[in-house]
Amino acid sequence: MVAKDAYMKKLISCLIVLAILSGAAFSCKKSHNDDPNALQVTIKSGETFQKDMGRTAIEEGIRIRRQAGHFSVSKLALDSSSLHWIYSYKPADGFAGTDEATVTRDLSPGGIPTDSVIYHFVFSVSK
Repeated sequence: MVAKDAYMKKLISCLIVLAILSGAAFSCKKSHNDDPNALQVTIKSGETFQKDMGRTAIEEGIRIRRQAGHFSVSKLALDSSSLHWIYSYKPADGFAGTDEATVTRDLSPGGIPTDSVIYHFVFSVSK
Protein backbone atom coordinates (compact mmCIF):
# COMPACT_ATOMS: atom_id res chain seq x y z
CA MET A 1 0.00 0.00 0.00
CA VAL A 2 2.87 2.36 0.81
CA ALA A 3 4.46 1.69 -2.58
CA LYS A 4 1.17 2.44 -4.31
CA ASP A 5 0.81 5.77 -2.46
CA ALA A 6 4.38 6.76 -3.36
CA TYR A 7 3.71 5.84 -7.00
CA MET A 8 0.51 7.94 -7.05
CA LYS A 9 2.28 10.96 -5.50
CA LYS A 10 5.07 10.69 -8.08
CA LEU A 11 2.55 10.36 -10.93
CA ILE A 12 0.56 13.38 -9.73
CA SER A 13 3.75 15.43 -9.36
CA CYS A 14 4.82 14.53 -12.90
CA LEU A 15 1.40 15.47 -14.29
CA ILE A 16 1.52 18.85 -12.51
CA VAL A 17 5.00 19.58 -13.89
CA LEU A 18 3.87 18.53 -17.37
CA ALA A 19 0.83 20.83 -17.16
CA ILE A 20 3.00 23.78 -16.09
CA LEU A 21 5.52 23.18 -18.87
CA SER A 22 2.75 22.82 -21.47
CA GLY A 23 1.21 26.10 -20.38
CA ALA A 24 4.56 27.86 -20.60
CA ALA A 25 5.22 26.49 -24.08
CA PHE A 26 1.85 27.63 -25.43
CA SER A 27 2.10 31.07 -23.83
CA CYS A 28 5.48 31.65 -25.54
CA LYS A 29 4.08 31.07 -29.03
CA LYS A 30 4.18 34.41 -30.80
CA SER A 31 1.38 35.42 -33.09
CA HIS A 32 1.17 38.40 -35.41
CA ASN A 33 -1.04 40.12 -32.81
CA ASP A 34 1.96 40.20 -30.45
CA ASP A 35 4.31 41.81 -32.97
CA PRO A 36 4.10 45.62 -32.79
CA ASN A 37 6.38 45.86 -35.85
CA ALA A 38 4.21 43.67 -38.10
CA LEU A 39 3.32 45.36 -41.37
CA GLN A 40 -0.44 44.95 -41.76
CA VAL A 41 -1.40 44.68 -45.45
CA THR A 42 -4.97 44.55 -46.75
CA ILE A 43 -5.23 43.06 -50.22
CA LYS A 44 -7.93 41.60 -52.44
CA SER A 45 -7.68 38.16 -53.96
CA GLY A 46 -6.09 38.50 -57.41
CA GLU A 47 -4.09 41.64 -56.49
CA THR A 48 -0.32 41.75 -56.10
CA PHE A 49 1.37 43.56 -53.20
CA GLN A 50 4.91 44.87 -53.70
CA LYS A 51 7.31 46.35 -51.15
CA ASP A 52 10.57 48.07 -52.09
CA MET A 53 13.14 46.61 -49.71
CA GLY A 54 15.90 48.97 -50.85
CA ARG A 55 19.43 48.29 -51.99
CA THR A 56 21.86 45.92 -50.36
CA ALA A 57 25.62 46.12 -50.38
CA ILE A 58 27.58 43.22 -51.86
CA GLU A 59 28.35 41.81 -48.42
CA GLU A 60 24.77 42.15 -47.21
CA GLY A 61 21.96 39.72 -47.87
CA ILE A 62 18.21 39.57 -48.11
CA ARG A 63 16.07 36.43 -47.93
CA ILE A 64 12.60 35.13 -47.27
CA ARG A 65 12.94 33.79 -43.76
CA ARG A 66 9.39 32.44 -43.51
CA GLN A 67 7.48 31.79 -46.68
CA ALA A 68 3.80 32.72 -46.90
CA GLY A 69 1.43 29.80 -46.63
CA HIS A 70 -1.19 30.65 -49.26
CA PHE A 71 0.42 32.25 -52.29
CA SER A 72 0.72 32.08 -56.03
CA VAL A 73 3.61 34.59 -55.86
CA SER A 74 5.86 35.23 -52.85
CA LYS A 75 9.33 36.19 -53.99
CA LEU A 76 12.23 38.61 -53.85
CA ALA A 77 13.48 40.03 -57.14
CA LEU A 78 16.17 42.57 -57.98
CA ASP A 79 14.84 45.50 -60.02
CA SER A 80 17.48 45.97 -62.72
CA SER A 81 16.89 49.72 -63.17
CA SER A 82 16.95 50.81 -59.49
CA LEU A 83 18.99 47.89 -58.10
CA HIS A 84 16.45 47.69 -55.27
CA TRP A 85 15.10 44.40 -53.98
CA ILE A 86 11.32 44.07 -54.37
CA TYR A 87 9.23 41.65 -52.33
CA SER A 88 6.05 40.56 -54.16
CA TYR A 89 3.08 38.68 -52.76
CA LYS A 90 -0.04 37.51 -54.56
CA PRO A 91 -2.48 35.23 -52.73
CA ALA A 92 -3.37 31.82 -54.10
CA ASP A 93 -6.43 31.72 -56.34
CA GLY A 94 -9.59 31.62 -54.24
CA PHE A 95 -7.76 32.24 -50.94
CA ALA A 96 -9.34 34.63 -48.44
CA GLY A 97 -8.10 34.98 -44.88
CA THR A 98 -4.86 35.81 -43.11
CA ASP A 99 -1.40 34.94 -44.42
CA GLU A 100 2.06 35.84 -43.15
CA ALA A 101 5.58 36.09 -44.52
CA THR A 102 8.88 37.25 -43.05
CA VAL A 103 11.77 38.80 -44.97
CA THR A 104 15.16 39.32 -43.32
CA ARG A 105 17.76 41.81 -44.46
CA ASP A 106 21.23 41.22 -43.03
CA LEU A 107 23.25 44.39 -42.49
CA SER A 108 27.01 44.05 -42.90
CA PRO A 109 28.71 47.41 -43.31
CA GLY A 110 32.33 46.79 -44.23
CA GLY A 111 31.71 43.05 -44.46
CA ILE A 112 31.22 42.61 -40.71
CA PRO A 113 27.78 41.20 -39.84
CA THR A 114 26.20 43.62 -37.39
CA ASP A 115 22.44 43.39 -37.43
CA SER A 116 19.33 42.26 -39.26
CA VAL A 117 16.14 44.06 -40.16
CA ILE A 118 13.11 41.80 -40.05
CA TYR A 119 10.01 42.61 -42.06
CA HIS A 120 7.01 40.63 -40.83
CA PHE A 121 4.11 40.98 -43.26
CA VAL A 122 0.59 40.09 -42.15
CA PHE A 123 -1.75 39.91 -45.14
CA SER A 124 -5.51 40.24 -44.75
CA VAL A 125 -6.86 38.85 -48.01
CA SER A 126 -10.47 39.42 -49.04
CA LYS A 127 -12.37 38.20 -52.11
